[in-house]
Amino acid sequence: MADNTMAAALLAGINEEEPKAPEPKRTTRRRSAIERPGEPLPEKPKRTRRQKDPALKKSHSFTLLLTEKMYRDFKKIAEREGLSMNGIATRLIRKYIALHDVDQEDLGF
Repeated sequence: MADNTMAAALLAGINEEEPKAPEPKRTTRRRSAIERPGEPLPEKPKRTRRQKDPALKKSHSFTLLLTEKMYRDFKKIAEREGLSMNGIATRLIRKYIALHDVDQEDLGF
């Protein structure tokens, strides 16, 4: 009956080991040049940007004036075709120039 005393119940709780929480995962962080002034930081390889084809480089801009209805219709067509409005306008201008020989060059057709 001695095991049923309050002191025995309290001591039983103390003698049991508490489950230990897992140790937190160590995270690495970049060392600052301020923290270690004599030691150079490791260099990261630089990612280079893709170079745009010089033939596609924009040399001039063009403003296209549209009414609200024309803009909405133009936008619907562009979304339906899966193209940008700018791409469609550029193609239309190129076709017009080719058809009407605006640039006065012999196209050889």
